[in-house]
Amino acid sequence: MIEAKIGRREDFHIRQLYYPFLEWSSRSRKRVVPVLLVVTNGKFYFTEFGFNRDFGDLSLVRTACYVINETPVAQIRLSTLLAHVDVEQEPDVPFPQANDLDKVVDLIALIDANPAGKSAIAEHFEFDDRQGDYYANAAVYLGFAQRSRQGFVVTEAGSRFIGTRSLSRRTQILVEQMLKRPVFRDCIQLLLARELRLDAVSSKDVAGIIARHTPLSGSTPPRRASTVLRWLKWVQDNCEILP
Repeated sequence: MIEAKIGRREDFHIRQLYYPFLEWSSRSRKRVVPVLLVVTNGKFYFTEFGFNRDFGDLSLVRTACYVINETPVAQIRLSTLLAHVDVEQEPDVPFPQANDLDKVVDLIALIDANPAGKSAIAEHFEFDDRQGDYYANAAVYLGFAQRSRQGFVVTEAGSRFIGTRSLSRRTQILVEQMLKRPVFRDCIQLLLARELRLDAVSSKDVAGIIARHTPLSGSTPPRRASTVLRWLKWVQDNCEILP
């Protein structure tokens, strides 16, 4: 028995699996296996639960992640990309406050199919309107989306990105877009200088880079640094950095 979601969730109402589990367990002599399936950025995450009769009495049995006809990690030569990707000005849009980069990719796919406003985006991903705006603006910041009268729509770059079937190639395109932004370019170069040790890149380091390249000041750059660090972690997790 599978409950399927598009895009990872910060939390999950277990009753969406528990009550169907009780229903089908009463109808079948076979063991019912409750599974949560989450599809995000071309990856399939399976989580199997174990339930007892009392609500809330559950256990995590196992988790697994799969990709189809792909390697989950892209081989990227950052030194080559840094030499060939031209840096642009920081976009005149809100600086990203969207920590889950996979969810930004899922949002681009969503608005590629149908333009959507922040409320429709929030409803789709089951978070509030403010987060819907944050994630849409992150896609705009990366050059994959823009605002229109119909809501947020994909740009030509966004359409090409979503139309790219190879997960590895999409990952490289995403890194290339990050390298066009002065803040992320400097942060990625700092990560390289620190031998790809993310724990050696501090929030203070990142906040200083944000303050240098954007109008943000005061307590705002340190708050935005958390998103930058999460995106750097995404690069670490999804890329094999070649010398």
